[in-house]
Amino acid sequence: SLQQEIIAHLQGAGCKAFLFPGEEDFGITPLEASAAGRPVIAYGKGGALDSIIPDETGLFFEQQNTDSLIATLNSFETTGDTAWNVDRLKAHAQGFSGVLFHERMGAYIRRVIEDTN
Repeated sequence: SLQQEIIAHLQGAGCKAFLFPGEEDFGITPLEASAAGRPVIAYGKGGALDSIIPDETGLFFEQQNTDSLIATLNSFETTGDTAWNVDRLKAHAQGFSGVLFHERMGAYIRRVIEDTN
């Protein structure tokens, strides 16, 4: 599948992080990077704010310009690879799985139904 190809590519030699410079409503690709055990360097707007935990699963740059991105990349480089816990990254991605979504949505719907009865 495409998701498996992305994860395999991210786990390939030399990949330190996934760069996500755009602004999207949700952004599944940062979660795919987390699933591959890679932190994300993202523009701090849109859906990235919901799927990235600063300093745990990635870093944000505040403006879509070269200076802001370079400052964040420099910060990333000074923290080093050991700053990112691969197990934590993967566990974070699992928190957005389809199975958990269905369980949580089902529990919410049951609660609403019970409250209206």
